[in-house]
Amino acid sequence: MRFIQGANFLAQRASTTLRSTWQSKLAGHWLRRGIHGLAFLGATASAAFAFDASLKVSPANEELQDTLEAQSLTFLLTEQETENASEIVSTALADYGKLLGALYEQGYFGAVISIKVDGREAGNLSPVVPPTSVNRIVIDVQQGPQFKFGKAQVSPIAPGTVMPPEFATGQIAGTPQIENAVSTAVTGWRDVGHAKVEPSGQKIVADHRRQTLDAEVQLAPGRQLKFGDLNVTGTERMKPARVQEIAGLPTGKVFSPKELSDSAKRLRRTGIFQSVSVTEADNANPDGTLDIDLFVTENKLHRFGFGGELSTDRGLGVSTYWLHRNLFGGGERLRVELKFDGISNDNVNREDRFQVRFERPATFNPDIDFFTQFQLLRSRQENYEGDFASFEVGIRRYAGDDYIYNLGLGYRAGNVEDIRGKSTYHLVAVRYSGFLDKRDDQLAPTSGYYLNPEVTPFFLFDDSKFALQSYVDARFFQELGDTGTVLAVRGQIGSIAGISLDDTPGDLLYYSGGTNTVRGFSYLSVGIDYKDGLLGGRSFFASSIEGRFRLKNKEGWMGDLGFVAFYDVGYVGSESFPDGSNDTWHAGAGVGVRYYTSFGPIRFDVAVPVSERKYDSDYQIYLGIGEAF
Repeated sequence: MRFIQGANFLAQRASTTLRSTWQSKLAGHWLRRGIHGLAFLGATASAAFAFDASLKVSPANEELQDTLEAQSLTFLLTEQETENASEIVSTALADYGKLLGALYEQGYFGAVISIKVDGREAGNLSPVVPPTSVNRIVIDVQQGPQFKFGKAQVSPIAPGTVMPPEFATGQIAGTPQIENAVSTAVTGWRDVGHAKVEPSGQKIVADHRRQTLDAEVQLAPGRQLKFGDLNVTGTERMKPARVQEIAGLPTGKVFSPKELSDSAKRLRRTGIFQSVSVTEADNANPDGTLDIDLFVTENKLHRFGFGGELSTDRGLGVSTYWLHRNLFGGGERLRVELKFDGISNDNVNREDRFQVRFERPATFNPDIDFFTQFQLLRSRQENYEGDFASFEVGIRRYAGDDYIYNLGLGYRAGNVEDIRGKSTYHLVAVRYSGFLDKRDDQLAPTSGYYLNPEVTPFFLFDDSKFALQSYVDARFFQELGDTGTVLAVRGQIGSIAGISLDDTPGDLLYYSGGTNTVRGFSYLSVGIDYKDGLLGGRSFFASSIEGRFRLKNKEGWMGDLGFVAFYDVGYVGSESFPDGSNDTWHAGAGVGVRYYTSFGPIRFDVAVPVSERKYDSDYQIYLGIGEAF
């Protein structure tokens, strides 16, 4: 048996150096055979032309050959068309270790590598007098047998730790499997508070006769630690005590990597800091606590911005805002925003909005933000218009990695005119809105789901009536195999109960049509027939199904291209819950093109009405960034 030695195969806490350390130790027997100095050359020599390179694997293994060519430093250098012979030879020498490491990753521990530079073995070239030119490098790899694990053990492991199934007797014995197993075991100990767990020894034995690799790694878990002090540095205007409050590190509780990660996440989501760095102290304190060092870099105190958007159903929109990130030194945010939508729509689908919003992070506890906002709104829609003022105070609760909800108490006053005439109302409301986001990507999801429930009980002062408005938006995404096709489904349902249609304020009623509901119809152009015109309903339903196909196997710009086909159906009813009793069903269908960029897909859709209901145009065009839902 050949012993593959290396006294320090694993870096402390299974860090990212595992792979390089492991490969370098297992490559040691090559060094003893005279392959030295992977980058020994300091002198330079010129060649008159670039060189060629080839690689052959025996016996033939196309997949392994592709892997080795992708890993080869020599092949990488050919793309740079260098004419420096010293650099070429140095790179060829470095390829012994590079390719050997790639072979070990695949479980080939008996491989033999030959690298010839113009017919001479690279390992035999003199480091003192390199050749003056290089024309061709030939790499020959005798892959040998693929080893499997004999013994595969990391010990001790923490209770509840599930080791990866690839690290087991009879499985392919690649170095990544060992690294993953050690990393899993280390993570298991850290998850139960043993922050300073580290490898204490290892025994790696390759049996070339049996073609097996025995891998045994010992861990030293150390004692269970608790969080100590959070030491804050780098603040300029922020009060360090407030930084600690926002971070919410549970001093005195058992160490947890998740708590550490959550603390950094809380700080980043405030928008106050340009960078956040959280590190553990090198050594634990005598009392069994571990101090945490937090270094932050603050963003600029003020920010001014503006934006614009153009949509075919709403026209041109422009906005501007001013932001103060740290109003009183505790991370308080003040944002003043002015927005105009529908500028080019002849005063139809026009909204002018002025809003002031104040937020204070980590109020009551680290995962609750306090907010208050004031808003003035002028709305000129196709079927109603009005002027509104509202004020709200509430909290935003981060209830998990994927679930956020808002809870607020608000007052709203409005002057509305629709087919029923003019009216004025005043109401007070309690608003709940939740967001459960399990999508893999917000702009171009391929799997997961998204839920947005809203419940708003309100009291109308003018009619002394209680009512309840509720709404749910549910979206589901599933990629169909590895075809690049994604099936996306969306359902929306809304209801107003406890108040009659005639007494419901016009801006609270439901309309349909447009990008967010049923495409093919103008924005908010579909409602119920009311006397001689159109009115919104007390209930609403919409559903969309969309097939998205991306040409991801194509090269160049074609790989960023995608196509979409969709079908939308909707319903608006006078009843408080959509039961289909009104003749207001409507549907639209269409196709679209996507161009995928780093900031999300650029969307171009064309939709037409396919129902018998009256409509005001033959088609609608939609342009935007991100998928329709």
